[in-house]
Amino acid sequence: MRIIKRLMCWLLLNCFMASFAHAANTPSTTVDPQQFVKIRSSTKKFGYFDIARGKLAVQPRFDSVKPFGANGLAPAELNRKYGYIEASGQLVIQPQFDYADAFATNGLAIVCFDVKATCPSEKCGYIDASGKFVIQPQFEYVRNFAANGLASVVFDDKYGYIDINGNMVIQPQFTIAFDFSANGLANVELNNKWGYIDANGQFVIQPEFEGAYAFSANDRAMVRLNGKYGYIDSSGKLVIQPQFKHAFFFATNGWARVVVNGKYGFIDASGEFVIQPQFEYAGDFAANGLASVLLNGKSGYIDTSGKLAIQARFEGFAQNFASNGLALVKLNGKLGYINKQGDWILNFDYLETP
Repeated sequence: MRIIKRLMCWLLLNCFMASFAHAANTPSTTVDPQQFVKIRSSTKKFGYFDIARGKLAVQPRFDSVKPFGANGLAPAELNRKYGYIEASGQLVIQPQFDYADAFATNGLAIVCFDVKATCPSEKCGYIDASGKFVIQPQFEYVRNFAANGLASVVFDDKYGYIDINGNMVIQPQFTIAFDFSANGLANVELNNKWGYIDANGQFVIQPEFEGAYAFSANDRAMVRLNGKYGYIDSSGKLVIQPQFKHAFFFATNGWARVVVNGKYGFIDASGEFVIQPQFEYAGDFAANGLASVLLNGKSGYIDTSGKLAIQARFEGFAQNFASNGLALVKLNGKLGYINKQGDWILNFDYLETP
């Protein structure tokens, strides 16, 4: 089980831990997390640039920073301890945690103590915006709460679920357990097979898959059988037969990326191709109707017809457009942001991916 925990640590940025918090006054306003771009100085210190105002928001002075939560606070690291800052850069929760995550929409943030390279004794809990523990640090690993008010946690090497008060409502029993989807089902692993449980911990879809993933809004979940990926609906019926070597979640536009013979294309909820496999890589479609693609070693953006709306001229994998209408790209060795028309908006010598 230690091997599982170590893998979990590596995948989730070396786990999380925390201590009791002393806090100053919390901010009275909220912010759009996409408004602030993480920047790095030549001295490898981090701060933020305010896209909306077009100016530096927080001087680069932190060892690392993470995205702002909707409550206007962001985790920031100083001397190997995490605290929280407001949009001005002022510390409102002093650095004291070994790990700290952004505040979720329910007003709670994951923090942890005793993070070590092999993650043998971490303790994680949840704090509110004042820095006080709402759920004491007692779990080996925790996730954010789903819409149904339950969160996946690890206790004695097993996954279970707690409610917002920290009560264990589904006893630790699973090898791995993920968040509940909007349809009320959560994908879990038991005895090396994956299935789906309801909020009572009962299997609604029996554990019979080699892999199972969260449901998308269109009632499709990706599963793996015999080394191939397909999709089921919430009754457990295979609606798209396992046939893909690689596949991805259905995006908000109702299309999913799949890979055929090393090329990326897009399918709809019935499994029909809406854009034929032709790209070396493709991202999901953003709200503005564009998706990043890699073509002949360069990145550009296609529209829903599959045609290039922004020519493939960027280096590496260009990011999808964010809710602020901008996308992070690299051109001539420089990182910057473009708008939907492909115009260069912001440029920094030391710009980090948010």
